[in-house]
Amino acid sequence: RDLHLDWMLSKKKPFIGSAMMDREGLIAPDRLELVGLIALDNRALNGGGHIVEELDEANPHDSLGHITACCYSPALGKYIA
Repeated sequence: RDLHLDWMLSKKKPFIGSAMMDREGLIAPDRLELVGLIALDNRALNGGGHIVEELDEANPHDSLGHITACCYSPALGKYIA
């Protein structure tokens, strides 16, 4: 559902993963969500790096999430995560 590809899923017959679609933990509004990022300064993002609202080393903020992977997108000409 994070990828918004629900239109590709059959509503009439079962498929691999169909039993998981409505599990409470996977549809909870406050769960972690898969999102995409594009580096604004054209540098690679570090996998495992935390995403914070504002960088303040003296007063660290809560992590909004973390980067799982990063690669260069030739189509966009930028690094994506």
